[in-house]
Amino acid sequence: GLTGFGESGNGPWIYRNRTMQFLNNTSVVRGKHTLRFGGEMRRDIYAAEGNTVARGRLYYNGLLSIAPNGRAGAPNIFADFMLGLPQRAERALGLASASLRTIAWYGYVEDTWRVTPKLTINAGLRYELTPPWYEPNRRIMNIQMFGWDRNRIPIMTRAGSGDFNQGLEFRIADAIPTQTGDGPLGRRLINLDRNDFAPRLGIAWSPNSKWTVRTGAGLFFTQDQGNPRFDMVRNIAGRGDFTGSDQRPNMTTEDPWRFERQNFTCTGWSGNCVGQPFVLGNVVSRRTPYVMQWLFNLQRQVTTNLLVETGYMGNFGRRLERLRSTNEAFTRTSLTDTRSIAERRIFPMYGIIQQVDGVNNSNYHAFNLKIQQRFNRGLTLLAGYTWSKAIDNGSGIRSSAGEQSIAAYDWDLRPERGLSQFHTAHRWVASLIYDLPRLQQSHPFLR
Repeated sequence: GLTGFGESGNGPWIYRNRTMQFLNNTSVVRGKHTLRFGGEMRRDIYAAEGNTVARGRLYYNGLLSIAPNGRAGAPNIFADFMLGLPQRAERALGLASASLRTIAWYGYVEDTWRVTPKLTINAGLRYELTPPWYEPNRRIMNIQMFGWDRNRIPIMTRAGSGDFNQGLEFRIADAIPTQTGDGPLGRRLINLDRNDFAPRLGIAWSPNSKWTVRTGAGLFFTQDQGNPRFDMVRNIAGRGDFTGSDQRPNMTTEDPWRFERQNFTCTGWSGNCVGQPFVLGNVVSRRTPYVMQWLFNLQRQVTTNLLVETGYMGNFGRRLERLRSTNEAFTRTSLTDTRSIAERRIFPMYGIIQQVDGVNNSNYHAFNLKIQQRFNRGLTLLAGYTWSKAIDNGSGIRSSAGEQSIAAYDWDLRPERGLSQFHTAHRWVASLIYDLPRLQQSHPFLR
């Protein structure tokens, strides 16, 4: 049957990103030690303009065209559309435009120590200081949460000094508390993680000329991205998300926002008044996601020109980020429960509170086999095989084909655990070069 029509409600998007880097690396050789150290300063500007749902979006669930005593029947979405009875409406009140900025600092030191002609140890430490993005023109807004106590209502927070509504083309309903200034959440509206120390260790040992053993481990941070932080800019543009009743129709295709206008007040304002807003936030207490990786390889020189290498590699990721859809309505307790969707939410003055949160975990294990034939008798060969498994409970912040961005049950992420979206159990690659014998006596065409 009909599932949808029309063009995408997202876009258009314009990006003007810029990056400036200063870096330096220095090497010093002292006897059996080779010391390397260096640093980098990186200034990033993530300038974007656009919005999702810029053209609006209507949802029909097919329940409003079914007689109350016939709810056991199959929903008819097209019938609801013909009757002009949507169940949910989304819209952006304008385009989000901002220039997010940050300056990151990186430094490292490492020592390669040739202990004996057969044993080499490499040890190092890297430090990364990557402050969250800030917006110099106050075009950023986050939500301050106090847990899930109904008596502690979340507060919409705008960075910088001045009026909360400065430059806004809408107002937030009076029932929603607001605050401004750098005091509550800081200029960046996300906490800075100063604990990003990443140690590395590698060991190579050759007991004889035929065998080589390599092992190592290291910690790697996956630093901040601009896209999920830009969600907080979209709050400045305004996001309307109204879900109607599936028992008593209270919105129409002609005017899906009528009920909202009748039930929410913005004192002293005659323009768009947003009640139960769809909030796009980031968890304030963010910690930097990281991956711990290790490997063990065994290499054998079979002939002068043929090498065979086999090994194991694994890693696990922690604090990986995903979208969480909080403040969802609880299910009805019984057939006689007539509470509306808003009444079944913990904070009924808000709609969906969508946040970027570092709650995902991952792990990866792989067996590797590599064969390398150096150039000999006209043949060069490099072939590799990997047998692996990747598992996580969310493969990215934004979903792509085959995965949902939002968990089925936000309060319980255990059912989300499964094979990663990018999982590839078996992978075989090969590169072969063969130098054909000279054909000096052959036909000119073949030469």
